[in-house]
Amino acid sequence: MTETGKPFEVPLDHTTALDLAVLAEYVGNDPAELQRFIRLGEQSLRQTLAPLDAALQTLDLSSLQTCGHRAKSTARHLGARVFGDQCKALECAARAGNTVQATHHGQWLLASRESLLQALEHAGRERGDSAR
Repeated sequence: MTETGKPFEVPLDHTTALDLAVLAEYVGNDPAELQRFIRLGEQSLRQTLAPLDAALQTLDLSSLQTCGHRAKSTARHLGARVFGDQCKALECAARAGNTVQATHHGQWLLASRESLLQALEHAGRERGDSAR
């Protein structure tokens, strides 16, 4: 929810959340290798962002900073630049003790998380099909 009580608008479209060319720069263009790293990245983001909702509810700035920091590099390596930038913004706001900004960025990440995970699942299936 936003400060006005309205639901937080989902800012990512799962069809445009990723640029897998970024990941390919790190691991190459082998479809099987890309699929493996997509799956690893998806698992990492799920695990890293799991405590985000509880940290937002309790305004645990230390946990918010950790969530942002850990998810940032995974998102950026996967080519989820906008998501990674929001992770960085959450990390910085939480480190600075700015609960308003940390809450804003955390809510954005919560609202966008499923879209990004759907994009990763779709990309993983797509890469898996081309690896066969």
